[in-house]
Amino acid sequence: GIEYAQKGLALETGAAEAKAKFYFQLGLGQEGKGQTAAACASFKSAMFGPFAEPSKAKRTNLKCQ
Repeated sequence: GIEYAQKGLALETGAAEAKAKFYFQLGLGQEGKGQTAAACASFKSAMFGPFAEPSKAKRTNLKCQ
């Protein structure tokens, strides 16, 4: 998941909303590996379009600052 998301981010040249899906996937992978601070940052970057609410929920669950 993390590698796929990083490749997608590298290739995505669109707006923040277009990158949100990759940041969300990256956050899920980081969360799964226990990388909470990194996951919080990724979910923050994913808070656009259809990923805004799920990212906000993830940040709440992870107790992100």
